Amino acid sequence: MFPLTDPILYFAVLVLGILATPVISKKLRIPDLIVLLIFGAIMGPNGLNVLERHAVVTLFGSVGLIYIMFLAGLELDLHRFMSSYKRSVSFGLMTFLILLGSGASLHEEHLRTLSAIAQQIHQLDEKGELAGISSAKELADHFRIGSV
Repeated sequence: MFPLTDPILYFAVLVLGILATPVISKKLRIPDLIVLLIFGAIMGPNGLNVLERHAVVTLFGSVGLIYIMFLAGLELDLHRFMSSYKRSVSFGLMTFLILLGSGASLHEEHLRTLSAIAQQIHQLDEKGELAGISSAKELADHFRIGSV
């Protein structure tokens, strides 16, 4: 029965959760977004496994993200923003550059690690220690490093 495969039942559970969100959030006095996140965590594949990740969920997620950005735009006070635009722009640029720099450094470290692993595998292959191994799973089993 679970995860749901019938698209109508899947959509009904999804819409019921979305419609119940305002009522639950008012009773618990927490934002609607938090209730939706909790609903997704409980009903999703890592919770009760009632709902799998389908195109419908991806579509609702994209629409929800656009809606949140739209609401943020409605909340923006342009007069206040223009009075301190230099601080706002510099904050945005610094945030972007810091995240870009940290992401690039993590990517570089990841590439170095992969390069070292590839060199070790090449050396083992030259010694003939990898004869008969044709997949990553066999390689992991050979060195007992867990599942791949």
